[in-house]
Parts: sequence; C-alpha cells; structure tokens
Amino acid sequence: MTTYRTGTVSIGANATSLSGTGTAWASSGVRPGDMLLLAGNIVPIASVNSNTGITLARPWPGAAQSGANYDILLIDDDVRTLVAANLLLQQLTNGTLTSLAGLTSAANKMPYFSGANVMALADLTAEARSLLASTLLSRSGNNLVTPSNARLTGGVVTESPSDTTPNRLLKVGDGGLLQPSTSNGIQIDDANLATVSGSFRTVAATLNLPFSSQQFGILDVRTGHSSGVVHQYWAPNYAGGTSGYFVMYARKLSGSTGTWTDWARFLTSANTTVDSNGFVKAASPILRLFGDGSIEEPVQPTGAEVARVSAGLYQISGTLGLAQDGWQIEVPRDHNGNILRHVATAWAAGVLTVTVSEPLWDNGRWVAGDPIDVPAGRWIDIRLHEEPVEEPEPEES
Repeated sequence: MTTYRTGTVSIGANATSLSGTGTAWASSGVRPGDMLLLAGNIVPIASVNSNTGITLARPWPGAAQSGANYDILLIDDDVRTLVAANLLLQQLTNGTLTSLAGLTSAANKMPYFSGANVMALADLTAEARSLLASTLLSRSGNNLVTPSNARLTGGVVTESPSDTTPNRLLKVGDGGLLQPSTSNGIQIDDANLATVSGSFRTVAATLNLPFSSQQFGILDVRTGHSSGVVHQYWAPNYAGGTSGYFVMYARKLSGSTGTWTDWARFLTSANTTVDSNGFVKAASPILRLFGDGSIEEPVQPTGAEVARVSAGLYQISGTLGLAQDGWQIEVPRDHNGNILRHVATAWAAGVLTVTVSEPLWDNGRWVAGDPIDVPAGRWIDIRLHEEPVEEPEPEES
C-alpha cells in the first residue's frame, strides 16, 4: 500500500469536513474508501470533493487540528475488490439468495417477494410483457404520461352510452355525463324508458314529458336500491312560458308498483312572485307599482317606463299590456281581506293607464272614489303579457 502526505490539513472537533493546504487530493488519485491517518486516529474517507476538500465517513474523534501533518493510506484495487465482494456476500446471504434458489423456474413466471426474504412465483402473461415493453407510458416526475391519442378499449370501459355493466370504467359522454360543451348530449325519445342513471337530452318529439314543448330540455335520471327511479327535468323555455328562464319538474318510478307518479312542478323565483299581501302567485313579467311612480321588477327586467301623471294616475309604456291569461292585478288589502285601493286599467296606443282610487262600497260591490296614490310601504302587482320566444333546436354535432 502507498500513502499520500503532501501539504497540511485542518479539521474541527466532531467535524467531517477536512481542508488541505498545498494538497492535490483529487488529481493525485485519493478515492473514497482510503484511510486518513492523523494525530493517532484512523478515519475512512467518504468522498473527495476537490484537491483541498475531503468529507470523512464519520466525525473526527480527536481534538481540532490546524496545519497538521497527516497520511492518507491509499487502498489497492485488489483490496477494494475483496472488501466489496465480502460486503455483497454478507448482503446476499441474509436469506434472499436461499429463497430465490428454492424456486423452480418455469415459462411465463416471474419471482417476487411475498415477505421478508421470502420469494414466490407469479404469472407473467404476454399482455403483461407487452405492457412492460410498451413505449405508450412514460414517467414525468410523479405522473404517468400517455400519448394524446391513447385510448382504453375492450371490456374494461363502457362500450355504449347506455352500457350499465358493473365494474367498468365510465367513458366521458357515456350515461350522459361530462358531455363536452360542443355536444348536444344523448337524445332520448321516451322519458318513461329512461331508467339508467345519467343526463339526457330531450326534444319536442320526446314522449311522456310534463308538457308538449318546442324546445329542448335536460332529463336527469337517478336510480336507487328499492326506491326506484327519480326524474328531474329542466326546460330552458316552453310555449306560453317565460323567455330566458326555465321550468323544473320531478317525478318517481315506484320500485314496488312499477308506475310513474305525476310530474310535480318546482316553484322558483323565475315562475312565481310574492304579492303585496304576502301570497305566492304565478309570475310572468311583473311590475310592482309604488305610490311615487317608482317600480320594482322581481322576476325579470321588462323595459317598462312609468310616469305618475297626478295623484292616483299612472301611465306605463314599453310593455305589451296586461297578461292575457291568469291573474293581472293584485291590490293591497287589510288584515280582513278588504281592498285598500280600487284599481282600473285602460290600454291604448301602447300605453297602459292605471287609475288608483279610494274604494267605495256601493250596492254590494267596490267602486272608484276619489283618486289617491298607492299606500306608503305597499304596492300594486301588475302582471304583464309576454310573447313566447321560440328557441331553435341546437344543431347536431
């Protein structure tokens, strides 16, 4: 064995960083595994960082040294090889090689650890070998990356929009779920046949909907165990409905009787309003007319303009007049249900004139007395006419 002792060294107590002055460790062949001899102590070298820097394999056990003479014992290659072989044998003779040697090799088998130093054989099929050799999967950090056109096929994924086979992966779009924004969804022709969970598209010709519609809608289907099937239906618009809004219905298929309940309609702020007396009423465009001529539009903007001409006299423009079906006017009432104002209307030249008067009881009916404004803090509900808006069917993609 040879030694290297050029220059001097310095190190702190319990330190692992050895620095040299006038040394050339890296270029002189000092390597990890060589031994530092200094002040009566021997410490193995973990790494040679430069000509003047070494990291020891364990902390320096002696006192701090500065500008001290030293020796590095350079271990021969044959000694290194023998040490490495002994270390490898020690690691392999802990039961691993014995366990591996106890297996009987066979075609299409692969050894694996079933416990500590316990090995067994597993099948290695042609499909598994093909997957291991495939370049379709690559690794990027913690992610597995596939080509943009890679697809799962076969029995592992759903094979059609209505495939309900258990334990299959659901493809985007199947069952009506996660439809892309450019898609019209899965069209269904008879709502009574929709008994599989998913979201489906309806058209005017779809049977057994709540009403006959010229618009498309969305049928959401959910199934349970013994509870049967639940339908929720959304329609963005319908004949005689409110433009720009939607209606919602629900019904249930009984799991015990196999019959559908009637469709039940949801009441929302889009199709109802609360009048001046606190009652919920059906709504299309609604105006709340206050005594000073100001208005509120609780359902949707109407574009109406109101002018208070004089006490109790108001003119409303920019509308189509009063609703042509259902209720039209709701007036404030007292706690006994008696009207607090008498209201009369007239329609001419696109202007709705509203006349508010003191109510007088005359021969069994209310008649108009002197003109008077709407009471403070109350309002008159005026339901306006609206032409149905026919929204075109989306084009098939």
